Amino acid sequence: MWLTNPDCEQVISQAWACDKEGDVIDKLVGKLGVCADKLAEWNKAHFGHVGREIHKLEQQLRETHDIFHRRDLLSDIRDWRHKEEILWWQRAKSDCLRYEDANTRWFHSRASMRQTSNTIEQLLDEDGILQADPIKIDNTVITYFSSLFCSSGGHNMDAVLEGMRLKVTAV
Repeated sequence: MWLTNPDCEQVISQAWACDKEGDVIDKLVGKLGVCADKLAEWNKAHFGHVGREIHKLEQQLRETHDIFHRRDLLSDIRDWRHKEEILWWQRAKSDCLRYEDANTRWFHSRASMRQTSNTIEQLLDEDGILQADPIKIDNTVITYFSSLFCSSGGHNMDAVLEGMRLKVTAV
């Protein structure tokens, strides 16, 4: 997200230009620390909290009736939502890089979260009655798919067969 802002490169260059004492490793670690601090300050000043910024703009959109101001606000909201999307993509990517090979517990927790979100707790049956009992939910699903995929008899098969070419092969 930071790279979409042209000021990012300047912040890094200024932070990297600082003089640090010590050997090469100490200088590198010191410059990285200064760079991280400056980027954190710059992030807070320029981006703040992305979600709060979107909420603030949406609130302004609800309160304004000027069409030109609304258009500008909608454009700003789109830009902030794009930044939010990049932010979440970067967080997901960093999680994958951080935990990918080293931690099977991380993968298990991801799979478990998905499993809990994919649980059917209630289901409307064919009569419109809400079923919460697991056995009744199972029966509702079986009944639905049985009726969906079973043949109700071949009605008007002649119309279907008219469009097909007959071909007889010898064995």
